Amino acid sequence: MLEAFLKTGVDPFVAKAGRVLDFGCGPEPVLAWLLERRGHEVDRYDLFFHKDEAYLTRQYDLITLTEVLEHLADPLGTLKGLSPRLAPGGAFALTTLFHPDD
Repeated sequence: MLEAFLKTGVDPFVAKAGRVLDFGCGPEPVLAWLLERRGHEVDRYDLFFHKDEAYLTRQYDLITLTEVLEHLADPLGTLKGLSPRLAPGGAFALTTLFHPDD
């Protein structure tokens, strides 16, 4: 599934991205690993599993949020907080599914 994610509309951004933040990477940061295999420098952040806040002082060409937003109390606030971390021309790549009861 993640390989397909990389080959869809996000691929042009992945191709030019040098530094990537995998935000909400979880306990097994597979996407970060796949991006590193493609030669990208990837930082990981997850509130429970990779609580490294060094990302707060860096800028990224690409910030990924894979199945993260639906777990947050304030998804828009999180995106607004991450926006200053984007380098000029950078992009967010996210996948999510908000359930009808959310």
